[in-house]
Formats: sequence, structure tokens, C-alpha cells
Amino acid sequence: MLGDKGVEIYLSKEQWRSSRPDLDFSKITLKEINGSWHHPTMEEFNNTSNKIKGYPKTIKFEGRTYQLSAMLPKLSLGFYKDDSKLFTLFSKQFTLYYDNKSSTVITHSIDVNGRYPNYINFGVDYGWIQCRSYNWNSMMDIVNSYFDL
Repeated sequence: MLGDKGVEIYLSKEQWRSSRPDLDFSKITLKEINGSWHHPTMEEFNNTSNKIKGYPKTIKFEGRTYQLSAMLPKLSLGFYKDDSKLFTLFSKQFTLYYDNKSSTVITHSIDVNGRYPNYINFGVDYGWIQCRSYNWNSMMDIVNSYFDL
């Protein structure tokens, strides 16, 4: 595992590419990738199958259950989130990219957020002050770099 500051890398760019001989990376563009993510609908989640278009609805990783948030069928990539610790005064959000073809976690991130009421605004909702980390953005940049040619 590589990485720090809330982002863990389990497969480097070279390792992931070598594990996917079925893909011709010279023909894949970042623009094409960013426009091809599919976000499952509630109807897809509510069906009785434990998969959506061949992707597991949930996966277990390091003791947490992650729910499918988006999928990229062309590359067999899934983006999963565990929001169970979200919406508290100090919250955590766990996210990961998952290679559905090899059943392997590529990257994982933890975001820690804190918020407290702004008493000048009497603590009403719009008066909350938030402190956030955006590690999932860094993780997305790392995965996007896997397609730089």
C-alpha cells in the first residue's frame, strides 16, 4: 500500500495496467472516462438481486460495508462509499475505487469533517461553520492519472 494524508493506494498505475491486459490504454481518453460514469437509480438498488449491471451493490473492506455509488462499465471500475459515519458533529466518509473485473480495491480514502454552530447566527443551519478534508478528490485525481498517456 502506498499513500498518505487520507488516501491509500493498493495498486499503482503500472500494477493496475498490467493486471488489465484486456484494455488498450492508448485508446482510452480521460474525457471519455469522465463522461461515462453511471450512477445507479433507487429502482436498481431496490431490485432483489445483489448486483447492479454485474457490480456488487455492496462490498466489505476493512470491516466496513461500502455501497455502490457509480460505475464505469467500459473499464469495470466501481466507486463505492460508506456514509455510515456521516452527518454527525465530527463525521467520516470512506470511499474507494474497485476493479470489478479483478475484484480488487485500487484506492481508498477517508475524509474527516467537523462542523460547529456559528453563534453569531444563533446556530441556525445556514450558520454552521464547516472544516472539511477532500481526500476523495485527491483519490479521484490519482485514478485519473492512471489514464494519462
